[in-house]
Amino acid sequence: MKRDLEIRYDYSTLSAYRAVDRYNDGRIDTFNLGSFLRGCGHYATETELLAIVRRIDTDGDARLSYSEFAEFLRSSNPPTRSVLEESDRAERAASAERNRRRMATMGASSPLRPATTGGRAHSETKRGSFRASSPIRDTLPRYSPVVETLPRYTSPVRKPILPLRDEDELVQGIRDMIRIENDLESHKTQCALKSDFNLTDAFKIFDRDYRGTITSYELRDGLSAIGVFPSSDEVDLFITRYDTTGDRRLNMREFSEALLALDPYYASMVNRRPSNHRYPTYRRDDCFLSDT
Repeated sequence: MKRDLEIRYDYSTLSAYRAVDRYNDGRIDTFNLGSFLRGCGHYATETELLAIVRRIDTDGDARLSYSEFAEFLRSSNPPTRSVLEESDRAERAASAERNRRRMATMGASSPLRPATTGGRAHSETKRGSFRASSPIRDTLPRYSPVVETLPRYTSPVRKPILPLRDEDELVQGIRDMIRIENDLESHKTQCALKSDFNLTDAFKIFDRDYRGTITSYELRDGLSAIGVFPSSDEVDLFITRYDTTGDRRLNMREFSEALLALDPYYASMVNRRPSNHRYPTYRRDDCFLSDT
């Protein structure tokens, strides 16, 4: 659909943005987006409008700027030769052919055309030799078609690199990884929707000594305190994935990366929440509700 929009002669991204931003506010929110859709005959719900805005929004302010709107509508694989260029080239060729025929007809019926063509041939020869030896012509850059500068397409190797059994196992493993990552993001989103969840109290559950880092022992001990009992391999895998400094410890930034969703809307929602200010004499999991 994006490629179909790009080849339309009456389409431009700025005009599309102005059509939605009817009040010229410089932004698109759920209000003017709903008004635009109602004008087009589609009555979207508030949930649908929020889903559209969150899909296109990249900075998490629940508003769509022109750069975000244009980046979303830009095709990731634009055609190298669009339909408009083809039709325009065919129309120019047909127009040139009609002009050539018209000039040939006018030249044949012109009363000023001489009876013999010897003088014309001589003048054409002189003109051709002058054009070939013109110093101005030598300084002009030669025309090179665009097609010659484009890289040639090479077909990929069709022979499989892996055996069929190993290839099926690889594809199944990638599918399982994608499914697990989607489940993980879903749980992070559900955790962000909890009104009592915040990163400060979550970090204090594991950092009992207030040293600013979490070791594998503290991670296992904190998870056991809230009713989760992981194995040693699972704890090591968690540390290895989110540890970016290589010290086998998780600081606050790495811990936040592990618990924040990739969606900037939900990530900013969690980052804005303050601590619940529980006393240290309480249990470590008393800062959250049981569901959280």
